[in-house]
Amino acid sequence: MLTSHPLATPLHYQLKAVHESHGWRVLLPYRYDSTTDTLSRLERLPDGQAVLLQMMQTATGIVLQVDTPLSESNWAILADRMGHALDLHADLSEFYTVLEQVPRLAWVASQGAGRMLKSPTVWEDLVKTLLY
Repeated sequence: MLTSHPLATPLHYQLKAVHESHGWRVLLPYRYDSTTDTLSRLERLPDGQAVLLQMMQTATGIVLQVDTPLSESNWAILADRMGHALDLHADLSEFYTVLEQVPRLAWVASQGAGRMLKSPTVWEDLVKTLLY
């Protein structure tokens, strides 16, 4: 049984634009399923529990899903990690305003481009940068 938790997203946010921004989605522990447009990764929680976390875009934002019930504190941890990894907290409004003035770049804001998929931790980003 899947349980889910919503993540609020900024205006024009597009998960697909984020995970297609560069090659992180093809590096473990990320996995991408093109048939369901679902990005997933294995996450270990502070209590030692490991969950397969699935992320997908809906009309109202991003939905996180796992196959086991989680406490509110564990959902908060996952939401914080994925908020960082999915670049949800970056304010790109000024960036989009500038690009909308350039006809050949006006598409960037409307398609939610300009963000990068990251890892939940700087350590994981560092390892991927140095070893892949």
